[in-house]
Amino acid sequence: LINLHFLRLYFMLFIVSLKRCLFNLIFFFFLMIRRPPRSTLSSSSAASDVYKRQVSTQSTGEKSRAKMEKLWSAADVAWCEPNYTLVPFVAEPFCTATSLTLVWLGMRGYRHLRANPLPRVCAGLEWRFGFLYKALIGCGLGGVVHHGTMLWIGQVVDELPSLWGTMMLLFAMVATSQRKADNVSTMLVLHTALATGAYLFWGFQYYVGAQALSSLAVVLMVLHACFATQRGLGKDDQTHMKRLMVTALGLLGGGFFLVWLPEHYFCGTHAELMEPLRLHAIFHVLSGFGSYALIQFVQFYSYQRWNLKPTIQYEYGALLASVRPTIQHFKK
Repeated sequence: LINLHFLRLYFMLFIVSLKRCLFNLIFFFFLMIRRPPRSTLSSSSAASDVYKRQVSTQSTGEKSRAKMEKLWSAADVAWCEPNYTLVPFVAEPFCTATSLTLVWLGMRGYRHLRANPLPRVCAGLEWRFGFLYKALIGCGLGGVVHHGTMLWIGQVVDELPSLWGTMMLLFAMVATSQRKADNVSTMLVLHTALATGAYLFWGFQYYVGAQALSSLAVVLMVLHACFATQRGLGKDDQTHMKRLMVTALGLLGGGFFLVWLPEHYFCGTHAELMEPLRLHAIFHVLSGFGSYALIQFVQFYSYQRWNLKPTIQYEYGALLASVRPTIQHFKK
């Protein structure tokens, strides 16, 4: 009930804001295309038009060059690791190397997903988790480009997969049936598109805010799923969910509050103390394993809601869990 009320309120606010945005766009569009009638052109007005077209062409070319320069300019944010000191052609070698952890975890999860296919009626469910593992791989590859070059284009390919993956986690937690998936899919796609456009326009500061709010929503829904929707689940299933939840939120929360925030706030004032710690490289490892455990939690929870009777196998505690469906073919 809490989820339904929250979604209804969120959807109403989203529709109202979307209507206002569309109204403003249409209003300004008609203002822009309105042009008063003019009499026959004189020689001076014709020369003036030629000059205006030249200026417009020059300004358009300058804008295009500025956009291209922005792609290959320095990133909006710098991390607490000296650039091009250990390896002459890699900006941040430790952060670049630890980004490969996300690539390996994403490939591992995707391989297990493909090895344990779902029934055809659950093709959309399988696609969600395939997208999540691909987003994890994309985030790792983007991290390699970002920390290897410290260019803005690398920052984009690093942060956008993370934002999209968080949105898909939110969708997977809400859409626990086909009916719910149909109801919220369009809204979430529009929200993700708007968030992506806003990130490309405003940059890193907007990314932090959007990612923080989306992550908070995912955490609240994980807690709600773990403690408020346990009816009908056996003790073993409840234990699995709590174990995955503690692992995922512990790694992600510890990485953010104990590693990412101290580096972000104290690197500028205490660089001589923070740089040898390589905190951002440690954050990559913690966030990678935490994200993998969180995907496993959502996967186990979704399989339960879709009556697939999942089983789980642990390796190295709950760091490398593997969720498998017991039912792979529904009876007609």
